[in-house]
Amino acid sequence: MNEEQFHRNIDECIRCGSCKVACPSYDQFRTETSSPRGRIAILNGILKGEIGASGGAISSIFSCIQCGACTSSCPPGINIPEVIYKARALFKPWSLRDTAIRTAVKTALYHPGLAFRASRPFRGLMRSRNLLPDDNSLRQRSSSAQNLIPGLPEKKRGTIALFRGCSTRYIYPDLNDSMIRVLSVLGYDVIVPDTEVCCGTPLRSLGLEKEAKDMALKNMDAYAGLGADKVISACPTCVMALRNEYPHLINDSLSNAVDISTFFIDENINVMGKIDERVLYHDPCHMVYGLKVKDGPRDVLTKLGVKLVDDKNHECCGFGGTYSLSFRNASLEQASRRGHSINMTDAEVVYTSCPGCILQLRKTVRTKRVLHLVQAIEKALLN
Repeated sequence: MNEEQFHRNIDECIRCGSCKVACPSYDQFRTETSSPRGRIAILNGILKGEIGASGGAISSIFSCIQCGACTSSCPPGINIPEVIYKARALFKPWSLRDTAIRTAVKTALYHPGLAFRASRPFRGLMRSRNLLPDDNSLRQRSSSAQNLIPGLPEKKRGTIALFRGCSTRYIYPDLNDSMIRVLSVLGYDVIVPDTEVCCGTPLRSLGLEKEAKDMALKNMDAYAGLGADKVISACPTCVMALRNEYPHLINDSLSNAVDISTFFIDENINVMGKIDERVLYHDPCHMVYGLKVKDGPRDVLTKLGVKLVDDKNHECCGFGGTYSLSFRNASLEQASRRGHSINMTDAEVVYTSCPGCILQLRKTVRTKRVLHLVQAIEKALLN
């Protein structure tokens, strides 16, 4: 988003408040400064010199979880998430804590191998603070279709490039293995580029727009010329970045990037096998509001034979990537609310399509397994 688009979007806000209805931070705090309308008003005031860029004003801009729910309810059609990204690039956080978080995240994403090794002494503390899952530990593995499953079909249906993403590369590498097994069994060649880097969303969330552009360009180079029919990721945030946000960053995109459920439906793949479970599906915000995918995962689960349980509560789990670091207490409060509504159901398993949601939900959903959609597909295929 350039300067002209940024100012035009802010000017087009009619202050109607429709955005507040869907906003999880407004629902939680019930203050005008925690609403999309309030943040736009603050930006307007700063840019016109009517208010100063104080710590409180900047904190309000960074307190947006960037779920994207407001975009579907905005009458003028303002791209509020892009406005917030642009604002964060202009107004950096002031506190020492936020500056430390920005520095740590930037260093980790530019030097993941170094961060991986340096994190070893702190993993117990990170798990105790719910920054890592209890049943896993940070590890790096180079995914390959070789030796993951024998007897792959000789006739190939196509070629898929896998975008692993940071969370599945370092926290849940088993999800990448599941993706490779599923796609390989169905007859696809799977490519896993070694030069893939972070999609850039965590950097944009912290106002590091230049660094996010750098990551985007590296990923475009990594996936150019692979000849893949589709680029698939287990993370909807990564898919949203590759396909929807890169045009705003670098005027280019991986337009063939899709999530696993959309891929299955578009390819009309019939998974043989039945899963006898009562299942609740949790909607990741970036899946629903960013990729506009809601029914697809449920359609896939229904075809697998599960009994879907609906808790009638589809609110955000509160993860939001770097939001869970910068606004930890608010993030945990939202996780508790979402976890309570899930715990009240008779579902045996919770499936979702986002590794971040898995990490977040496992903090508060203790009586049910929380798994990724691809694991349900794998179970139906291979068990």
